[in-house]
Amino acid sequence: MPYDFSARGYLERAKANLHKDIPQYLFYAAFELRCGVESRMQEYLYAWSHIPEKQKTDWEIGKLGKAVEKHFILRDQYQEWSVVDLETGQIGAVLYYTPVTKALRINAGKLGNYLHSPNFDGDRSVWWTEFRLLLDEMANQLETAVTGTLLGPAMHRGSTTSMNLISEVVRDFDVSKIGPVGEKMTVKIDYLDALPIVLPEKAIVWRPESHTPQGGADGKERGITDAGRKAGS
Repeated sequence: MPYDFSARGYLERAKANLHKDIPQYLFYAAFELRCGVESRMQEYLYAWSHIPEKQKTDWEIGKLGKAVEKHFILRDQYQEWSVVDLETGQIGAVLYYTPVTKALRINAGKLGNYLHSPNFDGDRSVWWTEFRLLLDEMANQLETAVTGTLLGPAMHRGSTTSMNLISEVVRDFDVSKIGPVGEKMTVKIDYLDALPIVLPEKAIVWRPESHTPQGGADGKERGITDAGRKAGS
C-alpha cells in the first residue's frame, strides 16, 4: 500500500498507533502527528499560486505558521461558507476553512521534549502520562484542522465583488450542491472562533473512514471530539 503523505494520512496512522496503547508506539504517533501539522499547512499554501514557492516548501512549523498567518490573515478563526439557493432561500451546501491553530503548532513544538533519550529524575509514569495526553490533544486538534475542505479562506483577487475559493474534493462530494459553474450565487460567510460541535446537515467536510454521523452503531460519537469546537446553531 502506498504511503499517504497527506495530513489526513498522517493523522490516520497516528491514531492507529495511539489505539495500540503500547508505549513504544507513542513515538511513532508523535512523528506522524508532527508531519501531519506540517503537511496541512503546506496543503493550504500550495493551493494558492500567488504565494512564493519558498514559503510552501519550508518544513519548519514556525516558518510555515508565519506564512499561513501572513497570507490568510484570519489566524485561528474558522470560515464558514453557506451557499443559499436564490429561489428557495434554502442552504444547499456549507463549506469550512479549518485552520492549523497556534495551539496545535505550539503542541507540535513540544514533541521535541519527548523525542530524545529521557533523563528521568522522578516518577516515570508521570512522563508517560503527560506524553500520552499531549498526543491525544494533538490528534484531536489535527482532526479538526483537516475536517474542512476549503484550502484557505476565500480571498479577494482583483475586483472587490469577486472572491477566489479553493476546495478539496472529498468522498460523496456533489458539486451541484454549490451551483453551476459561472453562475452567480448568494453566499453567507461567518467567521467562527471554533468549529461547531454539531455540523449543519449540508456541511461538506472530511470524516475518518470509521466515522458514522450522529452516533453510529454503538451510540457513541466517533471522529472529531469537542476539542476546538463550539456549540452550533
